Parts: sequence; structure tokens; C-alpha cells
Amino acid sequence: MIAAGAGAGYLQSHRLTMRVRFLEQYLKWISQLETEIRYCAEGIPRLLNKHGKEAEMLSFLKNCADQLQKGLPFPDAWKQAVQEISSDYGLKPDDLHLVLEFGNGLGASDIDGQTAHCRMHRELLQTHLENAREEKQKKGRLYIMLGLFGGIGVALLIL
Repeated sequence: MIAAGAGAGYLQSHRLTMRVRFLEQYLKWISQLETEIRYCAEGIPRLLNKHGKEAEMLSFLKNCADQLQKGLPFPDAWKQAVQEISSDYGLKPDDLHLVLEFGNGLGASDIDGQTAHCRMHRELLQTHLENAREEKQKKGRLYIMLGLFGGIGVALLIL
């Protein structure tokens, strides 16, 4: 019982860590995307496929590229790919909404408009990342301790 309680607390704490890691990788990708849009002038499907293979947590990018190759329009492919993001990452609905909104404006304007779109979302995402880091710092140990003490409490009640 004690181990189960500690394990449950650890899982909750781990979800906070995974959220931070996902947001960090996503922020890095948006920065890279902005640079590549400005200087490489590559197509969005190629960029999605390339970066979806590089970052483990951003596999939804590759899923989006695969849907585009099947002929699905970009907004639909993006929405479907975002909905397939693992719940193990602990993303909040606001995080997913931000990711979804980024795709709605991607590829919809010229190079300057795209870089401005990336810059705006980078700033919004930075706020989400700061909040996630703060939440991880405040609640990470708390979840582990609550799980551990909850398991101890149940074990004492059973005895």
C-alpha cells in the first residue's frame, strides 16, 4: 500500500516534469521553424516531417505530415495530430489550445507574417512554460509526499 501510494504520487509529479519537457521542446521547435521559414523557404510538410522525427515528444508533427501526404487539408491534419498528443505529457487544456491555435495560422500568410506568427506564439508559449516550471517546483515534491503519506495512512488503517 505504501509503495502504491508513493507510486501514484510519483506519477503525478512525473506528469508535471513531462509537461515542462514538452513545452521546452515545442518552444525550441517554434524557434527553429521561424528561422527555417525565414532562411530556407522549405514547405511546411517537409519541416513538420523533419522535426517530428528529431524530437521524441513532438511526434505529432510527423503525424500531421503523414496526414498531409494522404491529402488531408493542413488545418484538419494539424487538428487531428494535436488531438493525438499523449495525455502522459500532462498538458493542460490551455496548452493544447495554444498548440492548436498555432497550426491555424501556420502557412496562411507570407514569410513576414509567418515569422511574426511564430514570434507571437513563442512569447505566449514562454508564459505557459514559466507557469509549468513554477507548478513543477511547487507541486512536484508535494505529490510524492502526499502519495507516500496517503499510502502509509491506508496501511496503518488496515493494520
